[in-house]
Amino acid sequence: MRGEEGLLDTLGRRGPPHGGNRSFNGPAHPAYRADLDGLRAIAVLAVIAFHVQAGALPGGFVGVDIFFVISGFLISGIIFNDLERRHFTLVGFYIRRIRRIVPALTIVLFAVWAFGWVYLLPDAFEQLGRNITGGAGLVSNLLAWRESGYFERAAEQKPLLHLWSLGIEEQFYLLWPGLMYLCWKRGVNVPIVVAAIAAASFVLNVLAIDAHPVAVFYLPLTRLWELMFGSTLAYVSGSLCLNGGRGATSRWLTWYRARSARVRNIESCFGLLAIAIALAKVNQLRAFPGWWALLPTVGTVLVISAGPEAWINRRVLSRPALVFLGLISYPLYLWHWPLLSYVRIISRGPPPVLWTGGAVLAAFVLAWLTYRLLERPIRSADLVKHNRVAISLAVSLGVVALAGLWTDATGGVPARFASALQQITNFKYDFLTEYRARRCFLDSEQTEGAFSADCLDSAASPNARLLFLWGDSHGAHLYPGLRRLQQQYSFRVAQFTTSACPPIVETASSYRPHCAEINAFVLGEVQRLKPATVVLSASWSSYSDLSKFSKTVALLQTGGVGRIVVVGPVPIWTSPLADVLVAAFKEDPRHRVPTRTSFGLLPSVRDLDQKIRTLATALGTVYISLVDILCDPDGCLTRTGDRQGDLTAWDNSHLTAAGSEFVLRAAAPRLFDAPLEAAIARR
Repeated sequence: MRGEEGLLDTLGRRGPPHGGNRSFNGPAHPAYRADLDGLRAIAVLAVIAFHVQAGALPGGFVGVDIFFVISGFLISGIIFNDLERRHFTLVGFYIRRIRRIVPALTIVLFAVWAFGWVYLLPDAFEQLGRNITGGAGLVSNLLAWRESGYFERAAEQKPLLHLWSLGIEEQFYLLWPGLMYLCWKRGVNVPIVVAAIAAASFVLNVLAIDAHPVAVFYLPLTRLWELMFGSTLAYVSGSLCLNGGRGATSRWLTWYRARSARVRNIESCFGLLAIAIALAKVNQLRAFPGWWALLPTVGTVLVISAGPEAWINRRVLSRPALVFLGLISYPLYLWHWPLLSYVRIISRGPPPVLWTGGAVLAAFVLAWLTYRLLERPIRSADLVKHNRVAISLAVSLGVVALAGLWTDATGGVPARFASALQQITNFKYDFLTEYRARRCFLDSEQTEGAFSADCLDSAASPNARLLFLWGDSHGAHLYPGLRRLQQQYSFRVAQFTTSACPPIVETASSYRPHCAEINAFVLGEVQRLKPATVVLSASWSSYSDLSKFSKTVALLQTGGVGRIVVVGPVPIWTSPLADVLVAAFKEDPRHRVPTRTSFGLLPSVRDLDQKIRTLATALGTVYISLVDILCDPDGCLTRTGDRQGDLTAWDNSHLTAAGSEFVLRAAAPRLFDAPLEAAIARR
């Protein structure tokens, strides 16, 4: 999302916007259009509004799609103009890209790294180092795709997540200029090539959006059609297309370029209307991009196509305030998200309004300073110095990338912290192994057929009763504790758990598209296996509609299940528990790591615990309150011992193996209907 060369390095009817120089034999650029700066301002403001408060502008994230079209139009326009004048070279193109992209990107990456050195724990800082390297290598979208998942660090705690769009653009420009050069050199019909690639990309996007929504969102193959919309418009508007037109094509082009002001005004109105509808109606629950992405992309094409003299383009989008914001939109986009992210990380929860407002204001100030003191001087350098400037910029970005690699390789540099915190800051938990991920704990893309045969324990003893564990990730986190209790209580476990899918029949989940089918299968397994006990456990706070829970219990009861156990919610912290303990350590004058604390604890969990208890009791089930087990007036338990693996939670709510074993040993009398003396004391 940036002011491209076509806006900032060009000679137009008003001259260079900032006094840039150009030799006679240098590349030619399209005339400067202030209305595109204004359109880019609307796009970046929409993105910022969405990131500040998604509910205020639910479709604000489509500002990225607006930028894709603008970028395709401007950069392709430069390529086509240079080809027509026979001055195009790949080296020259990439030198201009380096001068345009790298200065602001380098300074932002370095600032984010420096801030993370002070505030992030090793695990988060290690991931940040990886993302810094990915950002410098322009592959942030691929990293975001790989790191996506139910258990990944929340988006607001990833200061560089927004660089995914930069990755898609630069991957597009890695191949697009060379392809256009070959087509021009060999006389290939450019419109056919463009139409074929764009159509294939769009169809792939539509066909894969339901089954692979994350991949479609982040991968360039399903996004490049948006940039190619802009590229097609640039070709149609350029002299290459006019010179190559024949017959009906030539007549259509003649009409298109000579169409009346009224037609252009209608184009602009409909385009802006489509963008407005996208901003208001598209939201995170829509299958996006998919068909929905046509609203902002086609709308942007219409606005650009209308031309700078259309009434809206001339009187609204070319307003000085919008033009100014458009000029600084690239550094503004780079700065705003890291600032908002760090505000949320430091506040360990929803930040105060003043903090958020201050972060947004700081983003505007830093964007202007970056544009004025860094971008403009570099772009205004004499052409003779371009190669040296590009090499220097590439080296500086490489240094930042190496800092990211070092941070990742050292595990987030844990030596930054005091020795008293080392056991906490070095804490890592392999939940994938403990939960038996993708075998007995399914992820977002798996169906019921993925459950493994070993999800049902073999009969080690003819007298071993069967305990059936059904739930989401808060069901899976009980499995490590159950496994550690098996020898003492002589029981088998059947584990059928699925991320983001509560043990409630007929449940529809936006994150888990196969939830209803999986639960129907699991219920069938319960009826087939006839276990002695069924344990229902879920992240109850994540599901607002529990109306079908009573139906689920009734189906289990009529199916012959004698004992149904409902496990209540766990304590929920405002940040990962390790982060909370480090913050508590810093604020404690005695610098101690608390064993119990209310610091960073969400108080609403007690109300939820009482709500689930009332519901479970009314349905005749056994209720186990994990809040009662883990919490007392002094706060909630954070550690079961002093070893590195003794934290009770590995993120803000999921139990570790130590935490799981602790609560299940305490809950054993109610879980197994065993004598009280059979349970082991809590400590």
